[in-house]
Amino acid sequence: MTAPRIDSHMHLFAPSGERYPRGIHALYPRERSALVEDYLQTMDDNEIAHSVIVSLDEHDEYTREVVKAYPDRFSAVAVMNPAHPDPVADLKSRVQAMPIIGYRIWELGDCEVPVRDLRFFPLLEEMSDRGIVAWFYSSPDQMRILPRVLEQLPDLKVVLNHLGFCQTEILMDEWARPRISTEIPPGTLPQVLSMASYPQVAVHFSGHYAFSQDPFPYWDLQGISVDLLSAFGADRLLWASDWPWIAELPGYAALGDIVELHLPSLSEAERGLVLGGNAARILGIEGV
Repeated sequence: MTAPRIDSHMHLFAPSGERYPRGIHALYPRERSALVEDYLQTMDDNEIAHSVIVSLDEHDEYTREVVKAYPDRFSAVAVMNPAHPDPVADLKSRVQAMPIIGYRIWELGDCEVPVRDLRFFPLLEEMSDRGIVAWFYSSPDQMRILPRVLEQLPDLKVVLNHLGFCQTEILMDEWARPRISTEIPPGTLPQVLSMASYPQVAVHFSGHYAFSQDPFPYWDLQGISVDLLSAFGADRLLWASDWPWIAELPGYAALGDIVELHLPSLSEAERGLVLGGNAARILGIEGV
């Protein structure tokens, strides 16, 4: 039996306003939207059983409504607010407002302090206790702290976002998509691959379009795709689309094909794990 397909990282949002406040960026100006009504048809057309909505920022209002309206089709990842004076209280209030399976982490704290003195260590400890996955997308210096955190919190699950590439300035290309300027392979790749020694760490197989210098199917990143498979195995890669940025180019269906194109050695069963089975198991998505 083929595993159900799960999109493990995508975005839905409404135009910014009083009902749905959110940040404003060149990628998502005030009037831009990616509404659930439009995405549902894309899900059906591509046989997606379930999708994980990642809020754009700490404003969860639209995500909350979608998950409440379609609990069988969507799960939610909230996004940390690094400026909040009490990160643990902030997490608790977000969990009270809606069920979340993950929390996007931008930073951990000062690299020079003992790990338990990191500003956000209590937040990560709370997440570990609650079984909330750390959706990690941060800078190279913060990535270097992560193994120390995992030594202290061995039950904290982590998903490294977008092939494990580190967060840098997000620009916008001519297709209104995120564009991350970085060398290929990135200097942090050895560090990312070393994270495979922690069994609670998985990696998103996503975001190729934002880093590649080539058109689809982004052959300049195939070596990285193969390295990730070799390090993490087929049971710790999670396919994702990063909708809506890719809706026009290369298109939703094309990104599903990239698993087979970049990783032709996968068996049919292993491909099913990457395209959905791993997300169901690692993220605790039930009923799909």
